[in-house]
Amino acid sequence: MLAVWGIQKAWCVNFAMDTWIITLEPDNKKTSQVLTLKYVGGEMPGQPAVPLARTLQPVPVELSIYPRTIDLEGRVHYDTTKASPEFVIYPSQLILYPGDVQKVQVQWVSDKPLTREIAYGLIASQLPVNLESNAQGQKGVQAQLVVLTRYEGIVDVRPKNAKPLIVVDTVFSRSDSSGKTMMIMQLQNKGTGLQVVRDMRMTIAPLDDKGHVILEKRVNYQPQLNAEVVRHALFSGQKRRFTVAWPSNIPVGPVQVTPEFP
Repeated sequence: MLAVWGIQKAWCVNFAMDTWIITLEPDNKKTSQVLTLKYVGGEMPGQPAVPLARTLQPVPVELSIYPRTIDLEGRVHYDTTKASPEFVIYPSQLILYPGDVQKVQVQWVSDKPLTREIAYGLIASQLPVNLESNAQGQKGVQAQLVVLTRYEGIVDVRPKNAKPLIVVDTVFSRSDSSGKTMMIMQLQNKGTGLQVVRDMRMTIAPLDDKGHVILEKRVNYQPQLNAEVVRHALFSGQKRRFTVAWPSNIPVGPVQVTPEFP
């Protein structure tokens, strides 16, 4: 994911990296990966008078790895109070000059047994720098606009033979603001590996008044899923809530839901 925002300066420079998803498998001796960072420069839109030379400024970059969690609605959160001690990044800070291509190594250094697949957040940020000169040739701060770049990637650390195990925690009905009946379903991954959820299908069967499954009335259902909720995989230990239209051929009430993934 690429996030871009603006602060005060007048030229636009940034960087690119060759991959934003790293998979490490310590059990198979794959504990490091080398990333390639490349200088990228450009002129600000609507600024034809700005000389190209002024866009060719050094780009300081800082890379960090943080714990990463995803809430019930599929939103990603990073704990940026402290970098994850399981990794070493070398170099973690560098300066890219015009034409530069530099290598960065990400190394898993933890000796703790890995019992489940874990995703960490790889954050690469362009740091602000002021190399502008005033009319007298002296360097100083100027009220101008620059676009800084922040990339959010993933470091996926996977144990041997990791497999997902998806269970339904809860399922119930609720009416939306228009009065339409919706199915609210919460899944949990009790396995050791991730599960991609974007193509989820479901088998749904009503329950009788004794809680028994009415097999002859079960149906296969492929719901329309919210893109934000299914954008990220469901990792081991995580939960995710899905809100979908209640199937028209299933009476509203107690049901058994079995999620399926191709």
